[in-house]
Amino acid sequence: EWFVAAATLLGGLTVSYLTGSGFQPRYAAVMFPLFILVVGYGIAVLEDRRLRGAVLAGVALLGLVGGVRNVVKPRTQATEVAAAIRAGARPGDVVGFCPDQLGPATARLLADRPDLRLRAWPFLDGRFGDPRFVDWTDYAERNARADPAAFARALLDAAGPEGTVWFVWSPGYRTFGRACEDALNTMWAARPDRADLVPVDQDVYEFMALARFRPAP
Repeated sequence: EWFVAAATLLGGLTVSYLTGSGFQPRYAAVMFPLFILVVGYGIAVLEDRRLRGAVLAGVALLGLVGGVRNVVKPRTQATEVAAAIRAGARPGDVVGFCPDQLGPATARLLADRPDLRLRAWPFLDGRFGDPRFVDWTDYAERNARADPAAFARALLDAAGPEGTVWFVWSPGYRTFGRACEDALNTMWAARPDRADLVPVDQDVYEFMALARFRPAP
């Protein structure tokens, strides 16, 4: 069990490195069941019953301590962003997402507002992305083809002369460069009435900002 678990982890890391693919610590979960078996076996071979109990309690306590962070630390600013949108948005307003990776978490929290129109990057061939999902097919290529200014203008057009655009965005995502910042500035030039309602909090794993663009007077 130990060998298969270690080989699974090392094999996955090696293939990820050679192919240049991304990696997140949660991907290592594929070897976790075998890891638990190995730990359980290690505790079971201890002959002294009191020692077994103490070691098991210690392992359980360490697991609880390590899990506290997952419970108390926010992993996304989507809750904060969705609350701000829900508090001020009117029926027919447009919510834009750049990058599209911010869409799923926030769109789920806005499911009770079907009167809002949610639109995600990119704007290609006359269509927005679906904010409920991320289409990873040819991701870098599609991002390179998309025009931030066209995306911004499409959001403004969707809102119309009387609707507000709520722009959920974040800097620094791979394959985007300054696309989201450029889209933000394009809308700002068209609608100077801009309010930054939620700032980026980089202590949160999925950080994001929210800007509101009201109709021009």
